[in-house]
Amino acid sequence: MCIRDSPSTLNIVASAIKKFAEINGEYFKITNVPQINQKVPDILSKEEIDALIDGIKDIRDKAIVSLLYDCALRISELVNLNCSDIDMENRLIFLEHRKKSRSPQKIPFSKRTKALLERYLEERDRRGFDKKTFPELFVGVGGRLSADGIRRNLREYGLRILGKRVQPHMLRHSRASHLRDKGMSLDLLREFLGHRRVDTTLIYARLSPTELKSRLEELESEDEW
Repeated sequence: MCIRDSPSTLNIVASAIKKFAEINGEYFKITNVPQINQKVPDILSKEEIDALIDGIKDIRDKAIVSLLYDCALRISELVNLNCSDIDMENRLIFLEHRKKSRSPQKIPFSKRTKALLERYLEERDRRGFDKKTFPELFVGVGGRLSADGIRRNLREYGLRILGKRVQPHMLRHSRASHLRDKGMSLDLLREFLGHRRVDTTLIYARLSPTELKSRLEELESEDEW
C-alpha cells in the first residue's frame, strides 16, 4: 500500500505507529519520514493594519477588520458571532464554540474597535436590523454575512489600500506575530489563539530581532556585546 500525503500527516502517522509499538513493548526507529518545513505566514505590519482600517469607508467593514485583528479571530469565529456575544462595557467577545477547549472563552478588544462597533450597531439599528429578528452581529442584505463575502471585501480593500492581497487569516497571523514580538509567551499565545496543539503555535517561536538582541546580551558581557 502506498500512502501519499503531506509531510505533517505522515509524521502524525509515524508517531502513532511508534507510540502503539511502545505500548506493546516494541521499540524501533522509523526512517525516511519527511521533514516538516514550517512556512512563515505572511503578515502585515502594525502600520499597514492601521492604514487598512483607516482606508475603509464602510463602518461595518472597518469594525470587521479591526475585530479580526484585535482578537486574532478565525473567519468562522467572526461569522458566527451574535450581538449577545459582545460585552461592550468590558470590551470582550465571547466565543461560544471554545467552551470545551483550553482557550479563553472571552477575548478583549481595543478602544478603537469598541468605538467602531458602537458606530456600526447604531447604523445597523437605523437600517432596521433589530437584534431580536437579526441576532447575528455582522449582517448583509440576506442576514448573516458570509465568510466568502468577507474574504472578497477584504481582498478588494487590500489591493486598493495596500496594493497587496489580504486574507482574513493574515490578520490573525499578524496579531499573533505582533504579540510575540512584544514578548508574549508561547503558552499564553496558544491560549489566546485557541490552538489545541502546542506545535501549531511553534511557528511563532522564532525570535524577533529585538528579542534576539536581548537574549544575546544575557549570554554575553556588555563589553563584548
